[in-house]
Amino acid sequence: MSRLVSQIWGQLHSVIFRDNDCEIFLNPSGDGLNYFEFEINALNTGWDLFLAKPYKKQGKADNSWEMPGLLTAVHIDGTLNDARDTDRGWSVEIAIPWTAFASRAPVRRPKAGESWRVNFSRVEWRVDIRDGKYVKVPDTKEDNWVWSPQGLIDMHVPEHWGFVKFENADVLDRVDHLVYATPDLARGIAEIEALLGVRATPGGAHPGVGTRNALVALGPSSYLEIIGPDPDQPKPAEPRPFRIDELKASKLYTWAAKATSLDALVRAARAERVSVGDVRQGRRQRPDGVALSWQRTGPGTEPLVPFFIDWGTSPHPSATAARGATLVSLRGAHPHASEVMWQLDAMGLSVSVMPGNTGALIAVIDCPKGRVELR
Repeated sequence: MSRLVSQIWGQLHSVIFRDNDCEIFLNPSGDGLNYFEFEINALNTGWDLFLAKPYKKQGKADNSWEMPGLLTAVHIDGTLNDARDTDRGWSVEIAIPWTAFASRAPVRRPKAGESWRVNFSRVEWRVDIRDGKYVKVPDTKEDNWVWSPQGLIDMHVPEHWGFVKFENADVLDRVDHLVYATPDLARGIAEIEALLGVRATPGGAHPGVGTRNALVALGPSSYLEIIGPDPDQPKPAEPRPFRIDELKASKLYTWAAKATSLDALVRAARAERVSVGDVRQGRRQRPDGVALSWQRTGPGTEPLVPFFIDWGTSPHPSATAARGATLVSLRGAHPHASEVMWQLDAMGLSVSVMPGNTGALIAVIDCPKGRVELR
């Protein structure tokens, strides 16, 4: 977001990165070859180009490529090139037809589960105000903000781009619950209430496991579980789940996917070399005395790959969980993003995982506090 919205280049195919812009990089094949770039600025001026290979491999930009059917729109929250006020920023919407790439590379409409390498960049130049006009600060380079970290100031390193995974079925339909693990349950409940504006409903104790939980519904059949040590239970013989005993701070640790026939699922996962653990039994009692029991897999080796749960004939916990929140999206980040996505693919789960320095599960939630991100 820029507090000062200014633009110079307004002619089609101008080299607009010399001014503030937004940029999209698309590599449908995922091999770093035959990729596409589109740049746009606050004047709704666009620049599209094609590269058969990156510049570092002696690639040359093909500026003659056009995007037939391209639709763009720019919204400016403020005024353009007017230094007398303070602007809130500008946003852009872009619609690219699948057929736009046909003249340069054979790109078909992707199928569910397929991925493209993609990155996004925002170029922002520093400016001063002189005589009521914006002037670039001399001897300074532009700032570059990117979606998937490049590790260097060069967007034309496609092997560093992230992945966008295409899907038909909404993975949110497969989410049973998210696990927010905390070293102190009361603290975890307070943290979620501060973030979402919803006070979690007490769930109950897990006998012999040494944990207790509280719940916030995220939909008609999904919920957020806040789980931490139960001070009323003795220390369990085995470590508490979700590495709770090792935690110094609360975190969105993992998630559970809906499933049935768990024994068969575990066999299928092992055949695909995906670690989901063994089938285990679980039970707890709600505060109203209703007993719940379930089967689940675990523990696996990678928290971004969910464990699987079957509630059988027990009522689903979301039915009595606190209301007011809705899960909007779920994604991940991981140092070995492609390996994690391969495991998720093998289990039929379409979750986007982008490269990151550490593993992280990221949920976007609508709630009384607005649209928030939980990690």
